[in-house]
Amino acid sequence: MPNHADDGMLEHWLSQCVNPAQIALFHHAQASVAALPTPLFKPLRRAKADMATWLAWQKKPREGLYHCVETGLLDKTAPQYLALVCWLRAVFSPA
Repeated sequence: MPNHADDGMLEHWLSQCVNPAQIALFHHAQASVAALPTPLFKPLRRAKADMATWLAWQKKPREGLYHCVETGLLDKTAPQYLALVCWLRAVFSPA
């Protein structure tokens, strides 16, 4: 995971950074995936299904994960987001 401390995929991290204006819709997407009558996804892939469902309900539904950053779907003040930005700057800033 991007924080190098927890297990998980990028979608797990993204779900922790959802913009507060989008959180109700994101939770609805999670509930919709959970309510499927027949589980279609392995538990490991559940976060991917949640994220894909939420993104499918956006104004541009066929966009990828990069769309989250470009359109403000993420909370850029979330601690997880700020920590990743700080780490990226530390690693990639010229000395």
